[in-house]
Amino acid sequence: MATKAVIFTRELVGREAFDLVREQGWSALSARAIASHVGSSVGPIYSAFGSMKELEAYVLDEAAKVFDLCISRAGGNDLFLDMGVGMAIFARDEPRLYRALVEEAPSLGRFEAYKAELFGRFLADPAYDFLEGRRRERVFERMWVFSLGLAEALMRGFATDRTDEGIAELMRSQGGIVIYGEAAGFGERDGTVLHEAWRALFHKE
Repeated sequence: MATKAVIFTRELVGREAFDLVREQGWSALSARAIASHVGSSVGPIYSAFGSMKELEAYVLDEAAKVFDLCISRAGGNDLFLDMGVGMAIFARDEPRLYRALVEEAPSLGRFEAYKAELFGRFLADPAYDFLEGRRRERVFERMWVFSLGLAEALMRGFATDRTDEGIAELMRSQGGIVIYGEAAGFGERDGTVLHEAWRALFHKE
């Protein structure tokens, strides 16, 4: 009986590429490695995807979907908080996908595009309408940088609490400080409001 030929669809090749990056990291991704894994020549790989750039973009888009699942997994009632918690969970649970999306494929611009998507969601959230203009942008950017740092700490084992609950509590605490500071005007460039607040807090003339 003749062996049934494997049809190398875009979905099959894309999934193999994604799994390869997930298990071995971005540097392992090549047409030859995928072909070896599925038992074929590189021909079917390029038939499914016109170029490696196209395949790489597919893998990064799939990684972004996993990122989104982690945001959903955060399961809170605050989308902005869930974004930060989701990033941390993603880095903790899927370090190779995180590094692929964040660090190892910047030339494709996928992470910047995903950041813009998240910022758009934040802007559309009416819960933060009290933050106007530049203040809203600063809150997002500062929490984005904090989230990147926490993600790195989780991947490298520097974070003392790696649980979902611990991550959420840390993100909630830091977010509250940043949002309150911006709403109160502490982030203004001349620092006058912040200086007055510190003086009032410690009852200093």
